[in-house]
Amino acid sequence: MSVSQDFQMTLPMRRTFCADDSIPLRRDAYLENHYPLYLDDQNR
Repeated sequence: MSVSQDFQMTLPMRRTFCADDSIPLRRDAYLENHYPLYLDDQNR
């Protein structure tokens, strides 16, 4: 599973440290047993 999101920077003088107004955030997760992602029994 991969997720990504652009984090918008709202700091003053942000262009001093970064050339863009946002920072891309990306992460990957690997689950061998992925069925709990689709099943939610809510402890019933």
